[in-house]
Amino acid sequence: FANLRSFTATLSLLSVLGNMNYSYYTAVITQIELNFGLSSSWTGFIKNIDNIGYLSCTLLVSHFCRYSNKPRLFASSTVLASIAIFIFALPHFIYGSGERVLPSINQTLHNSTDGKYELCAESGSKPEQCISDGNGGFAGVHAFNAGALALFIISELLQGVAQSPKFTLSITYMDDSSKKNSPKHIGVMLGMRSFAPVIGFLMGAWASSIYVDLSDPGLSEDDPRWIGAWWLGFVICAACSIIPALPLALFPRNISKQTPEQIEAERKAMETKNNLKGLKHKTLKFFSDFPAAFVRLMKNPLLVCLLVGSSFNVYLSGYSTFVPKYLAMQFQMTASMASIL
Repeated sequence: FANLRSFTATLSLLSVLGNMNYSYYTAVITQIELNFGLSSSWTGFIKNIDNIGYLSCTLLVSHFCRYSNKPRLFASSTVLASIAIFIFALPHFIYGSGERVLPSINQTLHNSTDGKYELCAESGSKPEQCISDGNGGFAGVHAFNAGALALFIISELLQGVAQSPKFTLSITYMDDSSKKNSPKHIGVMLGMRSFAPVIGFLMGAWASSIYVDLSDPGLSEDDPRWIGAWWLGFVICAACSIIPALPLALFPRNISKQTPEQIEAERKAMETKNNLKGLKHKTLKFFSDFPAAFVRLMKNPLLVCLLVGSSFNVYLSGYSTFVPKYLAMQFQMTASMASIL
C-alpha cells in the first residue's frame, strides 16, 4: 500500500471529491442569491474569498511544513476542508428557506441593497406565478441575511486555508519519492482533477430541480418563486471530501525505496539533530530562512514568467462563476438546464 501509485490514486480521489464543491457553488449561485437576498456582487466576492485564505497560507505552509509528515498534514487539511464545506450549508439549517418581506412592486422593478427582487411585474410572468401584495402589485423580495453571508465567508476562507498544502507539498512529496516517475504521477493527479467540475455542475443541476426544503410546493421549476435545494450538494461534498483523509494519514513520511535500516538511521539522525538545536534557535532559523528563500525564487526568471502568465487567467474566475446565471436569465432557462449546459 505504501507506494507512489497508491498515493497518486488516493490524492487523485481527493482532487475529485475535494474540488467538486467549487463548480457546484457556481451551479447553485442563483438559488443562494434568491434564498438570502444576496446581490451578484456579494456572491462573486464570496467565490473569491477562498483565494485570500489560500494566498495568505500557501507560502508559509510550503516553507515551514516542508520537513513535516506531509501525508498527515494532507489528512488534517482534508478534514478541515470537509468541515468548511459543511459550514457553507449551515445557513439552511439555521435560517431555513430565508425570510420573505413583502413591499409593493407596482409595474416597476426597483434596485435595492437590502433585498433581492424577483422578476414579476414586467417580466412576462403569469400572475399566478407571482405573489400578490393585495394592492394590485406583486411582492417577491427576500430579505438580506447578514448571518448567512458571514457563514459563507468563514467557510470559503477555511477552504482556502485547507487547500494550501495539498497542491504544493503533494508535488514535492511525489518528487522526493521518485524523481524519475514523479512527472507521470503528477500529471495523473492533475488530470483527474478535471472531473471535479463535471460532477459539480451535474450535482448542481440535480439539486436545483429539488425544492429547497425537499417538499412539494406545487410549483414548477421555471416559477420565479422556485428555490432549489442549494444546500444539499454541499452536505454531499462535505461527506465525500473526508473519505480520502484516513488513507492519506496511513502513508509514511517518505515512501522512497529505503531499507528498514536506512529509515531507522535517518530517524535517529533527525532526532539527534533536533536535540542538539534548541526550539528557540530552530524557530528563529525557520523565520530567517523564509525571506532568503522567497528572494531566491523571485530571481528565477522562468518561475516569474510563469507566475505573470498565469495571472492573466484571472478573468476566467468571474466568467465561469456567472455563466450559468447568465444563461438562465438571458435565455429563460431553468437553473438545472443552465448547469448542464
